[in-house]
Amino acid sequence: MLISSKKEFTKQDVSDSLEISFPTVGKYISSFLEMGIIENLGYLIGKNNRKSLTYKFNPNGLYSIGINLEVNRLRIILINLKGHKIKQKEISKNFYNDSNFLEFIIDQLKIFLLDCPQKEKIKGIYKDAQSQYDLDA
Repeated sequence: MLISSKKEFTKQDVSDSLEISFPTVGKYISSFLEMGIIENLGYLIGKNNRKSLTYKFNPNGLYSIGINLEVNRLRIILINLKGHKIKQKEISKNFYNDSNFLEFIIDQLKIFLLDCPQKEKIKGIYKDAQSQYDLDA
């Protein structure tokens, strides 16, 4: 069971699905609540007609930044935990033989971050650079 695919779930659901102990699930739930990855929905009637503390996945609990660099383009994107785009910026520039490209990327990232929502939720940066090598040479 992936918590992101369920509308709501209980500790028991996670314990049964992953076959891990209830106390272990409790530790993870506490950690995920603290990070904002999940939200507490309160007590709801469960499968066996008993009240259970119920949770739901919060896709906007954390964000990641992706940086894609090509020879003639820089793209920066902010996504949530489900991979949905929150913000994107694309800059056309020729980086071929540009010795200052790293400083340019850092400056553009700083500008991008100026008006990002909830910067404290950004927990990672992923970079992708397109290679321009001839593998047959």
